Amino acid sequence: MARQVIDLSTDNARTGAGYRIDDELLLTATYRSTAVVPDPDTPARPPLDLSGYHPSGAPGDRVPHTRLAGPPGISSTLDLVGPGFTLIMASDAPVWQRQADAAGSAGMPVTVHRLDDGRLREEHPGSFHRLCAMPMGGAVLVRPDGHIAWRTPSPAVGPDLLQVLRRILTSTQALS
Repeated sequence: MARQVIDLSTDNARTGAGYRIDDELLLTATYRSTAVVPDPDTPARPPLDLSGYHPSGAPGDRVPHTRLAGPPGISSTLDLVGPGFTLIMASDAPVWQRQADAAGSAGMPVTVHRLDDGRLREEHPGSFHRLCAMPMGGAVLVRPDGHIAWRTPSPAVGPDLLQVLRRILTSTQALS
């Protein structure tokens, strides 16, 4: 990403074409690292997308904004993120809370938010999961910086939350 910003800045200075790095471009930042569990179905993209911001739920991307009605101070899915890891889902699957509790017991606390749970309500029900391209039973794990660390279609698919957190936090490549 730094290399792409340097190249854009150098090109701007060389051509005098104007400033092409703005807030929208920075929203397109996609991280690929050991702190992100890659989604094999998501094609690789450049670190910054010059065509503009296209909300996505792909691991490495910034968590998409969906307008919410909820307690004071919460008007967007962006307000749910941080200061630690956050798990966002729509279904009432108690397994997610059990997995988050297990992670917390192992010293890796995760805040769980279920959309449309009576406390939170999406302005357009299901919009977050449509933006994230996942079924209603799925969830996204969001890093404290607002980027998606992991996306799963269901708690029954793939590794559990604790395994994912261990992999992300220890920079271990393989999930057991």
